[in-house]
Amino acid sequence: SDCEDRLSEFVDYQKILNFYGYQRFGSKRPVTHLIGKALLRRDFKKAVELIVSFTSKYDSKENTEIREKLVDKSNYKKYLDQVPPQMDIERIVLQEMIDHDDAQKAIHAVPLNLRRFYVQAYQSYLFNQTLSAAFTDGEDLFAAQTGDVCYDLHGILGKFIKGLDQH
Repeated sequence: SDCEDRLSEFVDYQKILNFYGYQRFGSKRPVTHLIGKALLRRDFKKAVELIVSFTSKYDSKENTEIREKLVDKSNYKKYLDQVPPQMDIERIVLQEMIDHDDAQKAIHAVPLNLRRFYVQAYQSYLFNQTLSAAFTDGEDLFAAQTGDVCYDLHGILGKFIKGLDQH
């Protein structure tokens, strides 16, 4: 019918690439994905540095000032009391570094759900990069391709085979 034709035209227009949003990476300090990358590489020293001293132009002046002082590891003890209470993860990591000077131990003091979130943020970053590259390269991102893993018409997960997608 005429209505169905117009609807399919409308649907064709509504193709939007579904990127992970900026909040996944940190709106004031886009660093979560970088921490996740450091964790996957088991570079705990880098992860600690990113948590306590990574700065961003979107963060407050006060936060940036304290983070700039924390670039120098010898300042950890000196400035711990000046780290605001809302920087709870930074305070945990700093205290562990002051007590033990062991970056891996300091990272393990971060709650597990947050450590997992850092890794998931890096996965999200890689997804966004891959989606961008596929779009730029002209891939058809809106239809299943042979070999894609997806659900069939009966809700069964498997490899997509062109021709078997019809009733």
